[in-house]
Amino acid sequence: MQQPEGAKEWYEQSLEIRRRLAETSSSPEALRDLSTIYQDLGNVDRDMQQPEGAKTWYEQSVEIRRQLAEKSSSPQTLRDLSNIYECLGDVAGDMQQLDDAEAWYEQSLEIRRQLAENSSSPETLRGLFVAYVKLGEVDFGMQQLEAAKVWYEQAFNITSLLMKTSSSPETIRDHAFSCGKLGDVAEKLQQPEVAVGCHEQALELHRKILATSNSLQGLRDISLSIERLGNAALTMGNLAKARELFTEMMDMKEQLVEMAASPQALRDLYISYSKMGVVAREMEHPAEARDWYKKALDICIQVGSRSTNIQSYYDLFYIQLVSGDIANDMQNQEEARNWYIKAVQTSEELIGDAANTSHLQLVAIPYENIGDICSQNDEHHDAGEWFGKALAIHLQLRDQSLGNVLDLCRLYEKSGTNEVHLGEMEKALDWYTQGLSLIEREEDHVRYELVREDLQSKVLNLSSAVEKLSQSTWLDLSIGILRNAAAGAGMEAADEEQRHQLTQLQTMAMEIYSRWEAANDSRGDMDMGLLQHSADLLRHIAEVFSHAGTDHDNDIIGLYLIAGEIANKLETDPYAVMDFAEDDEV
Repeated sequence: MQQPEGAKEWYEQSLEIRRRLAETSSSPEALRDLSTIYQDLGNVDRDMQQPEGAKTWYEQSVEIRRQLAEKSSSPQTLRDLSNIYECLGDVAGDMQQLDDAEAWYEQSLEIRRQLAENSSSPETLRGLFVAYVKLGEVDFGMQQLEAAKVWYEQAFNITSLLMKTSSSPETIRDHAFSCGKLGDVAEKLQQPEVAVGCHEQALELHRKILATSNSLQGLRDISLSIERLGNAALTMGNLAKARELFTEMMDMKEQLVEMAASPQALRDLYISYSKMGVVAREMEHPAEARDWYKKALDICIQVGSRSTNIQSYYDLFYIQLVSGDIANDMQNQEEARNWYIKAVQTSEELIGDAANTSHLQLVAIPYENIGDICSQNDEHHDAGEWFGKALAIHLQLRDQSLGNVLDLCRLYEKSGTNEVHLGEMEKALDWYTQGLSLIEREEDHVRYELVREDLQSKVLNLSSAVEKLSQSTWLDLSIGILRNAAAGAGMEAADEEQRHQLTQLQTMAMEIYSRWEAANDSRGDMDMGLLQHSADLLRHIAEVFSHAGTDHDNDIIGLYLIAGEIANKLETDPYAVMDFAEDDEV
């Protein structure tokens, strides 16, 4: 089979000839031939994952075809112009410039409709079908699902009309494609029953084609319809059915690889193994999921050795990311961290690909996940750095109107909580306040409201503690907390044993208060034994708070503040004498 590089060489040689002919003879035929070579070269660059190069070739082609259309409005000239508009829309879609893609497709559709007014031939109607599908794909990619549904319905109506007069494999395949697209959008609209009906209809049509034409493409089309049915079953929570369908799909994909181990066939098999991994993970069989993803990774590496296009990097990144998640599921944090670091290294290729900014949101995930692992292991300085990298990506997405406000708020909250662990309360307050300011600008939504309430609580509690700290010496604050918090918690204690414990704490707080007053009038030369006694007492109160199930956010934040100050006096790590592992609120 001709490779893209070889095809490009032949087209470039032909280009020189076509250019000379166009220069010596400016006939419509010579100009059309030149525009066709430009389009062919654009197609080759697009196949080679070089969208900028493809765009340049297409732009040279469209310039000629517009000139020809100004002189003649023949059906052939209009079809040529519509085709090149479509090509420009395709390459804009490759570069995630969806608004530009939509504009090009709309120009193509306008010409297709003009042609259809003068002729209802199968060729003209199929041109309309393609234009409707292209616009549906753009709206689907922009998550404008109702608009996508309208375009796909118009495409379905065209193929339904063609089915009345033709039973050719191409017509049946187009109709099956329309059914599949309606199923895809129904699934996104959370209408799984409708999706299943559409995909079953598509599968029946593909089986009909295969019965008359036993081709590799026919077998692949059937496997894709089965995959869509499996996805719908997965959405409906029918894991047994999903597993059955994905197994059937996998068997077909393995058969296709045996028949022709093309990059496409190998990638299809990679997807099959990944789907089996998804089901195993949903069924809470992490070891089995790990094995499926290992098989997917082997295929991914095999495909990647043949190609370094952006899709191969994305596939590798996905497997590394999910493998990290599975290691986390199996409580193996170090293995998870290693997988996430590999995903970060692969993501550098995705970040460097300016044509795929949609990958940025995925790239931020391993940064955040590594930050979570660092935080869980009390590596709070490292956690802050990883959260910062993830936050920078989400802010970049926000600038491009692609970011998710909930993702940003989550990272603001994690960054704030990380600063609490570091004893940097004012920095923590700043992070929480930024998150709250962002979410308060959003329209009411149940998920937004939950995040808003959580951040409001954190800002209120932390600002109160920071304000108290700025108005009092740390010693005064510690005495107040030791006396008042113990007394308040004692009133909420659940049983006699807890009440007794808290009464003892209150007595100890009074004793500490007396010793401070007697021994440290100057508050300049602190007694180290007394400081250690205070730290121990803070730890006891925090532990009792956790086990008593009381709700004293301000007091617990205060305990963090004072623990840090006491540790500074003792020249130790603030968390060497404290154990707040059970305090999820802070």
